Amino acid sequence: MKSYDVIVIGAGMSGLTCAALLAKAGRRVLVLEQHYLPGGLFTSFKRGPFLFNVALEWTTDVLPGQSFHELLNLLEVDREYPFERLSRFKSVVSPELPAPVRLPCDGAALTASLSAAFPHEAAAIARFLDDCQAVQGDSRRAREILLGRGIKPVEDLLAGYFGDPLLRHLLYSILGYPGARGVLLMYLLSAVCLGQVYVPVHHDHRRLAVLLHRKVVAWGGEIRYRTPVARIRVAGDEVRGVALESGEEIAAPIVVAGVDVAELYRRLLADEFSSAPRARSLLDREAGLSTFGLFLGLSGDAPAVPREDYGWTVLAATPDWHRDPGGLATAPLRVEFQSALHPALAPGKRTLCAWAATPVSAFNFWGQGRDCAPAELDARRYDEAKAAATSVVLARLEQAFPGMTQHVESTTAATPFTFQHYTRNRAGSVSGSSLTSLHYLKPADSATPVRGLHHIGHWTVQSGINSVMGSAATLFYSRLSPGL
Repeated sequence: MKSYDVIVIGAGMSGLTCAALLAKAGRRVLVLEQHYLPGGLFTSFKRGPFLFNVALEWTTDVLPGQSFHELLNLLEVDREYPFERLSRFKSVVSPELPAPVRLPCDGAALTASLSAAFPHEAAAIARFLDDCQAVQGDSRRAREILLGRGIKPVEDLLAGYFGDPLLRHLLYSILGYPGARGVLLMYLLSAVCLGQVYVPVHHDHRRLAVLLHRKVVAWGGEIRYRTPVARIRVAGDEVRGVALESGEEIAAPIVVAGVDVAELYRRLLADEFSSAPRARSLLDREAGLSTFGLFLGLSGDAPAVPREDYGWTVLAATPDWHRDPGGLATAPLRVEFQSALHPALAPGKRTLCAWAATPVSAFNFWGQGRDCAPAELDARRYDEAKAAATSVVLARLEQAFPGMTQHVESTTAATPFTFQHYTRNRAGSVSGSSLTSLHYLKPADSATPVRGLHHIGHWTVQSGINSVMGSAATLFYSRLSPGL
């Protein structure tokens, strides 16, 4: 039986980060990944001449001295994966707005832009954005804002500031997640006001995952793709290694799982430890939303989009949104003209990518039922539902950008089942546990009921590449490095 110091399950961004830190420290580490690519949700895919980034572009904390930059520096990839500051976060278009509303990455400019579109709410806009910037501090005022307003659902938070339903809808759409805690919107708008929103200079999201893969290997680690794990081997309450679906068994005194919480406790541990308080607290959390994504390759004669206009949000009419906040016809569409930011994604052509957050209940839309496993899909009904969803989103895009859809050369749709298939995330969640719960604001410890088994990734911390990679660094320094 082969043996290693540490086995890492999952080559997502948390697993790769953990493996790289361990390999750099001299541990014999093995990474096992069921997919054929590294990166998890932070990835790209190619369709003909078009390359599409799956995850959203922007991030924060990338300046020297800030947490994400320091982690990339520690991993020795910061120079190979630089970032640049955004001057405009996005623009918002709605059938109820006479013109797009620009959201610049500057507090004064953002206040002016929103106030010009909603002059009757100018005083409330200034107060709200001032409060958003205040929550970044550690002052008494910041705590009062967070405890008094920030913990409320985002819809209730905005109703406490504004009377105009269209303005509330516009601000809600910046997150676009029904019931999410208001503090998440406030933190995001604080970063926008302070000009702390950045995008990767490199055009391909896979680049960062590939860089980490190379670091793991260069520092002596091993990575196996297309190698699904059947179970985690345990003796008593102590981890012993893993058994692969191929039948091979591999020994290790430490196993790190960067996987879905249900995948860990229901399948890999065969329910043996699912009643333990630590497991129960995570399993009881609702899964976060998935998304319907539409990735369009456009011909070279499609209208050129200026670089600063790469990001958009497309709103539905306000009454429709209130009646069906999670429907594909009414949910805010996050739209990126990624080739405007990165022309190398489609040389001589254009790309347009749109996402609509999709609640678990919307799985019924695909004609399958919410608890259906990918292997049980009714292919005909699924394809019909996917085609219908594509038509709905295309119609909304055509209304927002007249004539754009006439230039479509390639269409690829991703449903919640797509994300569930490639990541094995419960309900195809792209954010781990639900953003509606207060648990989401409190990172969980990496410990499990099994000695030597640790859990990292976006089921234990807030979602986003910074957080999931940070969960691996926290585990390394708090539990794994002291024994080196």
